[in-house]
Amino acid sequence: MTHARPFTRRDRPLFVDDLVLNAAYMALLASTFTRTVQRLRLLLVAGAVCFIAYGLAADVRSIVAWNIVIGSMHLFRVVRDLRVRRSVQLTANESVLRDRFFPELSDFDFNLLWTMGERVVAADETLIGPGNVPESVSLVLSGSLTVSRDGGLVATVGPGGLLGEMSFVSGQPAEVLVTADGGVVLHRWNQRELSSLDQVRPASARAFHDLLSRDLVGKARR
Repeated sequence: MTHARPFTRRDRPLFVDDLVLNAAYMALLASTFTRTVQRLRLLLVAGAVCFIAYGLAADVRSIVAWNIVIGSMHLFRVVRDLRVRRSVQLTANESVLRDRFFPELSDFDFNLLWTMGERVVAADETLIGPGNVPESVSLVLSGSLTVSRDGGLVATVGPGGLLGEMSFVSGQPAEVLVTADGGVVLHRWNQRELSSLDQVRPASARAFHDLLSRDLVGKARR
């Protein structure tokens, strides 16, 4: 009676191992081009799975063990981040603000962007003076601002308008005087934090730049 010879690595076409290994390296390469942490972790998990498959086929236990650890850590972070995203619940007022100014953002991304700023109330005071470089960009929620140059009225900025946006874009000092007319409610963001937002949450950064573009286009048409 003859016994069947056990299947060994030599019985498997070598190109199969090459495909699995190259798939792992492609996942690692693709991870360097992604702009979000979540996609980065998913690609690293995919790479780890391919390395595990290769390690099992090649009978290299160290490859299997290390990539089980690495892949599991990234998978844990992916699952945890998804739970955090789903746990964010906007208030009724926040939902109104999101739908009005950042309709393309999810609850999580809007919450991240909104909590980066702070609510500010101004009354009959100068907010920006000529020659000053504002450190913040503000969104007018209620009330109105007066923009003047050399004592002459240039424009008024009402709800939905931005303050300090020109200096944020150009980095140059302001050329106008901006004052609050009566009580004005603003939502204010630090310019440095906004500049780094693209690296942290690209979706929130794109939404803010869309708002900025709409504001600049609207002011240019006046």
